[in-house]
Amino acid sequence: MIKIGTKNGGEFRQAVRQLKTLTMMQLKEKLDLSFVRSFRKTLFKIVWLIVEFAAITAICTLIFNYVKILGVFSLVGDIPETVMTVILLFFLSVISSTIGLVKSLYFAKDNMVLLTFPVRPYLAFLSKLAVYYVYELKKNIMFTVPIFIAYGISKSYTLAYYPWLLFLFVFISIWPVLIAALLSIPFMFVYQ
Repeated sequence: MIKIGTKNGGEFRQAVRQLKTLTMMQLKEKLDLSFVRSFRKTLFKIVWLIVEFAAITAICTLIFNYVKILGVFSLVGDIPETVMTVILLFFLSVISSTIGLVKSLYFAKDNMVLLTFPVRPYLAFLSKLAVYYVYELKKNIMFTVPIFIAYGISKSYTLAYYPWLLFLFVFISIWPVLIAALLSIPFMFVYQ
């Protein structure tokens, strides 16, 4: 057990600071954050993301309502509450995360630079996973969450559904990354 006031607690805090630094450094390099310097560009980027999110949600809502009217999935005109869509999205997310993590963890050029820093190698590994988690979260918020919001709108769910949906996707997004991290080890040998 690590106590915060002891030497081990200090080492833990140092490891967390190093992990944060490595992760932020990689995110700064990989994400285009040039818009942050200008208030006008930041405002435009935020408005554009909201419009994009709303457009995807509206298109999915129209598709769900159209499918419900046509009765494509059932004779009673309702969309089935099946887990198959969730399983398919999860499976596709694990596949794309595994491919991306194999390239990022084992074959990326920046690994040579990261491993020369005065940090333990496991922190470089964890920082790569944290960066991939941020990408997975961004992907889920921009594409998967609008699908579920549209489903909630077409099924007339209560308002309590929507905050829980966002809250759960923060935690659900980590599972494909963790599974992909485990699968990336054997796939590294296949990829070579």
